[in-house]
Amino acid sequence: GAPGSALRKELGALARLAGEPGTSSEDIDILVVGVEGGSTPTDSIARALVGALRRASAQVRDLVAGRRARVLDACILPGLQVSRASIETLERAIGGHDGHVLLALAGGATTVFAEVAGVAAATHGDEWSLALIDRVGDDRADGAAPILRMSVDGEDPLRGWLMGLGLPTVLAREYDGRGTGAQAGGEMPDEVRRAAGALRRAVGETPVEGGIGPEDFAQLLWTDTARGDLAAGMALRAWVAAEYRRRRRQYLDRTGLDEAEHPDALRRKGGELGRAIGRLEKEASTRPLAAPEAWLVAQRDFIDLGIGATHRFDEAGDDLRERVRAALGGPPPDWLSWPSGTVCLLTAQGQPRGRGRGPERDPIAVALLRAQPDPALRRACSVPGPLTLRTFIACSDDSLDEGRGVVDRLAASDVDHHPDWEPPGADGATARSYGRAATSDGVTASGAEESMSRAGRLAAQWLEDQLAERWSRPRAIVVTVVGEKPVVIALLRAAQVFGARHGIAVLLASTVRSADGQNVLQFHQFGLDRDVRRALLRATGYCLDRLDLLTAARLLALGDPAMEGLADEARALADELVKAVQTEDIDGCAGVILGVMDAVGRMIGHVQPDARVRLATIVGELLNPAPESKRTAAFRRPVVLALADGQFDQRKNSVYTSNDVDLAGESAGALLRLLVRVRNKVTINHGSKGLAEATEQVLEHYRRESRCTYARLVELAVAAVGSGSGVGAGDWGRRLDALRERVGALEKISYG
Repeated sequence: GAPGSALRKELGALARLAGEPGTSSEDIDILVVGVEGGSTPTDSIARALVGALRRASAQVRDLVAGRRARVLDACILPGLQVSRASIETLERAIGGHDGHVLLALAGGATTVFAEVAGVAAATHGDEWSLALIDRVGDDRADGAAPILRMSVDGEDPLRGWLMGLGLPTVLAREYDGRGTGAQAGGEMPDEVRRAAGALRRAVGETPVEGGIGPEDFAQLLWTDTARGDLAAGMALRAWVAAEYRRRRRQYLDRTGLDEAEHPDALRRKGGELGRAIGRLEKEASTRPLAAPEAWLVAQRDFIDLGIGATHRFDEAGDDLRERVRAALGGPPPDWLSWPSGTVCLLTAQGQPRGRGRGPERDPIAVALLRAQPDPALRRACSVPGPLTLRTFIACSDDSLDEGRGVVDRLAASDVDHHPDWEPPGADGATARSYGRAATSDGVTASGAEESMSRAGRLAAQWLEDQLAERWSRPRAIVVTVVGEKPVVIALLRAAQVFGARHGIAVLLASTVRSADGQNVLQFHQFGLDRDVRRALLRATGYCLDRLDLLTAARLLALGDPAMEGLADEARALADELVKAVQTEDIDGCAGVILGVMDAVGRMIGHVQPDARVRLATIVGELLNPAPESKRTAAFRRPVVLALADGQFDQRKNSVYTSNDVDLAGESAGALLRLLVRVRNKVTINHGSKGLAEATEQVLEHYRRESRCTYARLVELAVAAVGSGSGVGAGDWGRRLDALRERVGALEKISYG
């Protein structure tokens, strides 16, 4: 290239960046991106440039200060529109690069540039920069292109995602495993340590003198309900019991009564919550209840919701979330991403139309409101009702009037909207000016940099303002390719910094013309920083190990195409598990139930301690028939998976004595009943014990030499059912194993 040419400036910027302290590699890879098809294809130009650079390798080496430079094969995109195929092509080309990424902001289509920038930011969040190539003359004495550091400085996307998803114990292990702490460096933050400690106490992993407090169960309830996954209300009854006892202790201190004068309502015979509340309701008809017992009775419908979540694995819906929020009081923890229908749109207002620039189009916010929400938005928001759009419009001084016109149009509700969107309100949109247009005639690189910086700061502040409304904080950010190229990049960076901080999905949107001539919206959710990707795969494995299958599916859907391709299998396993738990024909689901049991028996010995109680609870729920009051005409009494009759429950008191009975000789029904009794004794159900202690207590009346671990008890039960009925485990467990293996394999590659 001639002196002062864009190519020379780009290579000079590469050399300066590679020579800076702290840059991960001095070797240089050069990637040229082209587009095939359409009215202005550039694929042949890209390939020709690659050939020319390879032939001029000596000159290239001189321009990059003697460093080794490889010119990669051209990266050819299928078209100018934002598309999954385009971004997957870029993710493979850029995501596998080990080192810093420098992107040159010069010529080329805004759409393509936004895709490249988004992929660079997603896959190299802490290692990417932008070179502003000045095409109107040098505005620096040395003619060098300014380099803007675009890295997500000071943010730890891993912390944002894992805390946002309610997985602090997973994050704590990430800190412990990395030695020096998370991506941003340093020791484990107190916030992470406290949250992880509370969850470990709540599931019985960490012993607590005097019993587990309601604040620990509350933390578990917040996180499980926020994720909305299977058995989200498992901790609900445990929290109610612990909170009742806290209120009762306060009442005794205040009144001076002793334990005998005011006995614990949950320690009487048959001290399950439902029975205790039933007794108290009868007492309330004859005398006023004391404050703690009155509070307990008032939780009746709350507990019914919890029974649905625990016994039926109902997915946590708005009813349960609203009741959890009201019962626990105050907002959820700041670090937790609570389900919300709020979607933030960051868009720029282009220069005014009219000067031969083509017909007016509807603003992107209007197009978005008219269309049914994209499935990725639904997945991110995790709420069933209509979504709410909040819009930020970045304008130059020249386009501010047009931006304000869009705001006024939205505020006046002069927009047809799809019923799955709330009507735009008076405060639904904001237009702000970033100053002089970044691409006006005569604007230098430093002038564009100033406009970019201001646009990014305005967008970042607006996003932070959205957090002020605790119940409507955003769950997805959409960035468009509308407006000036430098400003699009500034908005994209603001979105990805905010998304990294709070664990929020960022999507790139554009309008394309369909075959029938209509403008339609298409979206692509950007992948993740490579370190975050690996950690989320480890988190997915953690969720699979505890049969937290919908969370596993959500984690997989956040990642690259190889991860996303596994999400459907996780959802299919979840659907079959829910059906088996909710069925009134247990024998009709015997293959799935035995398959789940078989998988639990194999995995429970090596999963994390906080998963063991959950797995034992799930096995118990699969085997326990619905109580008579909940049965319908569809109920079929199990035979293959029938529990031993009620007499078995009494034998631990009236028949069994130590060293009297051999566990190995028990019937299938007796072994299944033992599994249900273990479930009843663990912390998040009716008991207060970890799994090993609960199993030991349930088996205490068997001969000592025949007692066994929980895993062995499950194995014995599955074998006994098979030998007695000929019914064996289906393929559910094998499919779970295969999914777990594929997730583990993805951890070993840098990008899929």
